[in-house]
Amino acid sequence: MTTIGLFCTTGLSTALLIQALKEQVGDQKAVAIHSAPFSEIFMSGKGCDYLLLAPHTRFNLEKVTAAFPDKKIVLLTEEEFRFRHLERIVKEINI
Repeated sequence: MTTIGLFCTTGLSTALLIQALKEQVGDQKAVAIHSAPFSEIFMSGKGCDYLLLAPHTRFNLEKVTAAFPDKKIVLLTEEEFRFRHLERIVKEINI
């Protein structure tokens, strides 16, 4: 099963994005998607195959990349995050 973690400042603003991502993926593949506050990324990110970062966490991209060199990390744009435009994300993580 593929595991995707979506991390933002508090973990609260991602609910609609997760719902849209689940709808985009559908039942085609076994995918688990969860969100968490960015403060938990170094603990809960270990169990994820892909790490999606909300745009307001972009300042931490280098730290995350250094901590998870074996993970696919995708930094969402402001437009993708606010308007749930997920086409690029789905392509990048191959789901």
